[in-house]
Amino acid sequence: MDLAIATDYRGEFRKIEDMEVCLREIAEAGFSHIHWCFDWTGDYIYSKAEMYQIREWMEQFDLLFARYPKEFLGFCLDTGHANLVWGDSFIEVLVERYKDRLFSIHMHDNKGWGDEPGCGDAHRLPGEGNIDWKRLMGVLRTSAYKLPWTLEVSKPIEEDAVVYLKRAKEASAWMDCQ
Repeated sequence: MDLAIATDYRGEFRKIEDMEVCLREIAEAGFSHIHWCFDWTGDYIYSKAEMYQIREWMEQFDLLFARYPKEFLGFCLDTGHANLVWGDSFIEVLVERYKDRLFSIHMHDNKGWGDEPGCGDAHRLPGEGNIDWKRLMGVLRTSAYKLPWTLEVSKPIEEDAVVYLKRAKEASAWMDCQ
């Protein structure tokens, strides 16, 4: 399995000059690709209202996908954000429906909306939330998507980066066996 991880997994801003350590840690953990994230200078945690607006875009997806061929227009599936918008029904609403249009996949888990740890836009490792990974991976394996899976996760502040990357790699192997 080709596997990428976003370079902002540490949850901290890094200068371009400081990326060498991050890239080395990712390579040594066994990831085959990176998803380069650089210069995030704001808070990119989405609100409920922003997430629910995605539902309104669904009609536009159908219109655009009917107009343009899949080689020209696809979409990025973000598993955690989809889980916040639709719960587990995102697997049917988005993944089954548009599996021939997947252009990129950002994989992370959460526990839906709520106040406990892991709720909201938490960007947890697969298996740490309530996404049905077995069902999701079954659909993704039948999709046209053949590029690396990208983990878009955030390391807990108190956890060592090398330990977290090892856990991320293990979570990916678990996810791939689902």
